[in-house]
Amino acid sequence: MIISMQNWQNERWRDVPGFGGRYCVSDMGQLHVRETRFIDKRGRRFHRSERYTIGYMTMDGYRKVQLLYSPTSERRVVGIHRLVAEAFVRGMADGLEVNHKDGNKENNTPENLEWCTKSENIKHAWRTGIRVCMVRGEANGFAKLTEAKVIRMRERYAAGETVKTVADRFGASIMNTHRVVTGETWKHVGGPICHGRTHTKEDT
Repeated sequence: MIISMQNWQNERWRDVPGFGGRYCVSDMGQLHVRETRFIDKRGRRFHRSERYTIGYMTMDGYRKVQLLYSPTSERRVVGIHRLVAEAFVRGMADGLEVNHKDGNKENNTPENLEWCTKSENIKHAWRTGIRVCMVRGEANGFAKLTEAKVIRMRERYAAGETVKTVADRFGASIMNTHRVVTGETWKHVGGPICHGRTHTKEDT
């Protein structure tokens, strides 16, 4: 979900370089998209309305936006924190990353951002508790399956049902179902694992 806001008090704005003035980023972590009309190299017409956004939340906790290069219509996904740092934080250099000083990935103000090496960024993440052991299975808030369902999926596949049939039965995609029944994912859960079973056309 993309959340839009605009005109915070005392908000400072600067252009995002490389996009011909189409985008501005603020010191509050907001992106201003100016109205744009253009025709790309293939002759396709594009119209983008003016809007304000703080981007969408990714699974790793960062807010990101998709930027569009007008002449080529090529797209670039970039973190809001990166745009803010490039516009307001000194010290940018090749190979450096952007670190959130307080560990809060949604606090994208310049005062909370700093340029650092990858090693420094990792050490900071461990020190502040941001980087911990990956949460597996249904304990992960993004998980769509449960351990009980995973076991039943594996049992049905081992009994002869196709991947597609199992996927349809449990409301999962064919790709994810294949990973589950072959043990590529949910490795900590039991149930029969069928690594070497021959697949048929019905499995796709």
